[in-house]
Amino acid sequence: TTSKPTIMRFSTVAILSAVVAAASAAQLTVVIKNLSFVPATLNVQPGDSVTWTNNDTVTHTVTSGAGAASSGGYGSGYASTDAATFDSGNVAPGQTFSYTFAAAGTTAYHCNIHSTMKATVISGTPNTTPSSGNALSAPAKVIMAVGAGAVAFTQLL
Repeated sequence: TTSKPTIMRFSTVAILSAVVAAASAAQLTVVIKNLSFVPATLNVQPGDSVTWTNNDTVTHTVTSGAGAASSGGYGSGYASTDAATFDSGNVAPGQTFSYTFAAAGTTAYHCNIHSTMKATVISGTPNTTPSSGNALSAPAKVIMAVGAGAVAFTQLL
């Protein structure tokens, strides 16, 4: 019948798309030091994860929204209109916080403790920010079983 190959091709494409998308998600890093987020603007793709590492000598937060430090420096009760919403809580020196950006958009973030610390993540633009640990610098080869044989696909990342 003609419907089986069509269904198989659709399933193969859907599975391949999911595998390639997972293989191309990147892990990016923002360093917190000298009361700053470095880099101050980070470009990511939807599905990429960002890890903030506190290399400073004091505690910070990584909180979405353009907000200012709240009274006492630790609360967060403001409304965010950003593409992503997150709040790390307190990140002590040497600790990390990670977040995966699922959708495209621009997200401003700040430290609730230090009102001058502000930065931005732009999701959905080409990633031109150097970072250690970016996924796959070589082509990814995906092999899928199709019927009685196997088909190899190569996706350049």
